[in-house]
Amino acid sequence: MAGQASVLHVIPYHGPPSHLESKRRRFRVKTTTTTQLSRPLPPLPNPPYCFNNMDEVVERPSAATCLPPAAAANSGPSPSQPIATLQDSLTQLDARTYSSRQRLVETQQEKKATAENYERHYKHYLSWWDLDQARLRMENPTYVLIPALPITAAKAAAFVEYETIRPQRKKLSDGTPSTSTCGRHHVSQVISALESYRLNNEHHYPNNTDAQKGLRTDNRIKTLETSAKSNEPERVKKLHALKAVGTRADTFVETQLEKVSLSQLTDFSGPMNLWRTQRDRAMNLMSCGTAFRGDSTRSLLWSDTGAYDVPILAKGRGEKVKALILRADQSKVNTDGHVDEHGALRHVNVVVCPIGAIALYFFVHFHVIGAPAPDFTPQFDEPGYGEYGKRDWYGLHIFSTAKDCTREMSYQAHRNAVKKHNEANDIVISKATHAGRGYTAKNARENGASVTAVKALGRWSDSGSYHCYDQALPLEALLAAAGFDGNRPENHFIAREVLAPPEDVVEALFTFVEPELRKLAERRAQKREAEDYALRQFLELFVWLRVVLVQDAALLFTACPNAPIFQYPPFDSLSFRAFARTAAHTIQQAEEAATMQLKNLPQNVANTFSGIVKNLNMQQQIQHDKLYSLLRRRVVEDSEPPQKRRRTTYDTFSYSLPDSTLASQPSETALLPSTRPNLPLLAPSPSSETSIVLPFDEHSMNLGLDFDFELPPMASAPQWSPEQQAALAYLNSPPQPSGDSSTSPLFILASQPPLPSSPSPQTNLPSPLHHPPPLLHQSDGSKTPMSQVQVDEWCRLAHRFGEDCIRRHTWGSPSTKNKRKKTQHILIPYYELQPVSKILDFWTEYSAGWNGHISIRALDEGWGSDWRWGNRTAGTEYCRRSKVWKLVEQLKAKRNWDTELAQRFIRQTYQEARTTAGALRFPTARSFCEWLQAKGEDGTTGSEIALRDSNGFSQ
Repeated sequence: MAGQASVLHVIPYHGPPSHLESKRRRFRVKTTTTTQLSRPLPPLPNPPYCFNNMDEVVERPSAATCLPPAAAANSGPSPSQPIATLQDSLTQLDARTYSSRQRLVETQQEKKATAENYERHYKHYLSWWDLDQARLRMENPTYVLIPALPITAAKAAAFVEYETIRPQRKKLSDGTPSTSTCGRHHVSQVISALESYRLNNEHHYPNNTDAQKGLRTDNRIKTLETSAKSNEPERVKKLHALKAVGTRADTFVETQLEKVSLSQLTDFSGPMNLWRTQRDRAMNLMSCGTAFRGDSTRSLLWSDTGAYDVPILAKGRGEKVKALILRADQSKVNTDGHVDEHGALRHVNVVVCPIGAIALYFFVHFHVIGAPAPDFTPQFDEPGYGEYGKRDWYGLHIFSTAKDCTREMSYQAHRNAVKKHNEANDIVISKATHAGRGYTAKNARENGASVTAVKALGRWSDSGSYHCYDQALPLEALLAAAGFDGNRPENHFIAREVLAPPEDVVEALFTFVEPELRKLAERRAQKREAEDYALRQFLELFVWLRVVLVQDAALLFTACPNAPIFQYPPFDSLSFRAFARTAAHTIQQAEEAATMQLKNLPQNVANTFSGIVKNLNMQQQIQHDKLYSLLRRRVVEDSEPPQKRRRTTYDTFSYSLPDSTLASQPSETALLPSTRPNLPLLAPSPSSETSIVLPFDEHSMNLGLDFDFELPPMASAPQWSPEQQAALAYLNSPPQPSGDSSTSPLFILASQPPLPSSPSPQTNLPSPLHHPPPLLHQSDGSKTPMSQVQVDEWCRLAHRFGEDCIRRHTWGSPSTKNKRKKTQHILIPYYELQPVSKILDFWTEYSAGWNGHISIRALDEGWGSDWRWGNRTAGTEYCRRSKVWKLVEQLKAKRNWDTELAQRFIRQTYQEARTTAGALRFPTARSFCEWLQAKGEDGTTGSEIALRDSNGFSQ
């Protein structure tokens, strides 16, 4: 105790007693009045205070004085160091926590355009403030300059007022500054940017009350923002933007979307550029099919994908349609982290189908640029990843800017990609990354989806917690977004889904799927935590995408045969080309037949059964084409002279029809007018007989041939689907009296026994034909079947040029051309000179053929000028292009010259030649043809000049 008292310092006090001293005295004398002492009191020491053993107020000793001498000597501050206080520690704590908050804010904004936009507005504010203060100082020399920081409501109000009236900084197409003012969205963003900087730096100005006040709580800021919103319609009206650009210009129309998609299919300048183009195409179509926001699309991961069978009860119990599933657990409309499932169906238009686009993008990723499959094995030894370990593939982005898909696409890269393709296709819309979201909503509503269904499709905000439990996909909106009638789910039918793609083509795609599924099962058997539900769904999705890709590619090949993707295996194989050739024809025939069969029914009934009839007709057409091809090829082979016959190894049927009870190609029978105005379905006539109609002469079949194949046995009676049974029951019911006695003719399909659902036996197919010959083109636009002589000629041409080649032409007969002109040609092809972009393309078209057609040289040798059918325009263009052909022929006829050297000379001297200004000497191929024809001042033609220049060409 004595040791402790020795370090207490009693300070004499002179003056009135302090509050603490008065309280002590009152406590001792138990009175409320203060008694003045005659002796002077010691002064009040510095805080903190304490009492010594004499009840005198003294300073509290420091912690160092209470320690042992050695400890006190080591722990106490040196006389030269300032003594740390509690306020210093609190200041350090504030600095540390504010710094942590700032790092979190920067992390949240680093993947968005928010940080960049806020930084831009902040710099504009600082530069404008200095200029504005300088202006005020010039107007009033006594004005005291105000610093730009800290940001307060008064300073922000002055800057926002300037932003509402200044012109936009963008320039017009001619380079002149814009006179348009900034809109309400710009004003709101400026306020948000200034508020963000004020909030992040308010702790630097603790004593400034204005710096601690939120901007949007100030009446001046509120009024400016509200005024900008209310004046927006008048501002837009004054700018005439809505009438000049169009009130619907903020979203696509389907024709524009189709145009962009086709241009992206044909764009090619290398494998990596093809990868980027298909990525942009899939990203655009995905947002237009799912109502995804731009940020939600960019953040999609491989592990967010899957497939799900959506029930369609309107088509029958148990009927389902497969949908692509996309999961999103974080977006602007989902900030609490719950998992939202978005869906998409295969679009009725293959060109804008998002699922086919995703499949094609992954094909380019794995098969064109050769990206390897990632390592799906979890790493359990990584610390901080829990019991399920680290799974690197969970971080792979679908739409990435890196080949390894580890880097998420930025907003600016997404926006630039959209703008690039829109400008290339003359599409002007103000939206960029969010254009697909508006397109989906508009398209779904126009196709019959309700507002509630569309809101569920795009996950637009809905009050209450019901959305946390409702995880069902909105079928009505999915159908409408895919181009179907949202109010009639029973009409859903994708014709290309019926086509069975070649197995060798399917098996060549995404070959990593089956091995990875086996590895997953092995890991799961060894360790329960190795289970990966997302990986299983991802791999099973690729099993479906294989079929989708081949089916869609078959139709895209018909529309864009020169697309670069068809240069890569397996799309360059003969099996795929054969499948693609028959796919479009089968679908077209089925749709035309369905239209003919349903044309006499009421529209509502026809719409109801359109999908059913198309499905039946497609499968009937497939079976009919196979049978027809089989018979035709056997007839052609056996009708050849014995000396020309040769032993041939025939191909076998490799097609497999889906299980169904379908009749062969039906014939149409005209019946008496029906007294029933509304028939639900075209039913077979019980009295009709089964027949197969082959469009060639009956004498061609009377050849005494003994076919060595058997057709599948026919069933004893027709088997009807539930829909057909209902229609048949309706037809057999007694007619109801009707006030309208008018009747309308009706065509009912002839009864056909169904083919068995089991696979047909393998049958040898003779060569050379794989499909029936086409119809002949008539001058009036009609088409007629070939005669037997013409069929024989067709087979001869197919043997010479190839069936694929001659099918690219339309054919006619001399009788349809000019009866007065004598010709020995049995069939004459139609051919239009193809548009080309390079000079040497003329020679390719002449010598080898363009786009798979018969070459012009072969056309001239086989048909002379008849293949032009007297078309004067074609004749003029033929003469113009012949200058290039003749030049090549003359060059290769020179000594030591050949075709390759002649082409190299033309390519280097003319095709790639440039002027001193850097422009191509001949910007178009036609300009070179005209130069060859034209004569110079000395009377020399371009052809003569070219031959003269070739003399000095280095070989």
